Amino acid sequence: MRLLHDPAFLRLALEALDDRTALAASPLAGLACVAAEGADAAVGLRTLLIDVLHELAAAKAPRDAEAGRLLVDYYVKRVGSHELIAERLHLSRPTFYRRLQRGLTLTAERLDELEDLTARARRGAAIRDRETTPGEGRSLGME
Repeated sequence: MRLLHDPAFLRLALEALDDRTALAASPLAGLACVAAEGADAAVGLRTLLIDVLHELAAAKAPRDAEAGRLLVDYYVKRVGSHELIAERLHLSRPTFYRRLQRGLTLTAERLDELEDLTARARRGAAIRDRETTPGEGRSLGME
């Protein structure tokens, strides 16, 4: 899978979860899967990111779930420093940073998937709208 969303932008957005102005200015606020614009984009992006992190924390693969819990603890719950979270999760320092990077990468991949799904759904809706528009002689309705 191609990684469209740079984990660096993702990290900046996660660091700004409680800052609506910064979130609205994030390149990620323009994602089609955010489904909001302007000030509402910040709320939409925040909700999307938190949902994706919780989804990752509930993953069946233990390393993925650990990466998700790490991201939720650090960026959403803000329970403390990297060191404190590593201790809470019983992770060595190198393992903590591997999980952090894995979590950011998996989250970026999930955003890519959601973006693709949203784009396909919108294209499908646009095609259906064109096919059922009266006066164009292309109605697919039952006659």
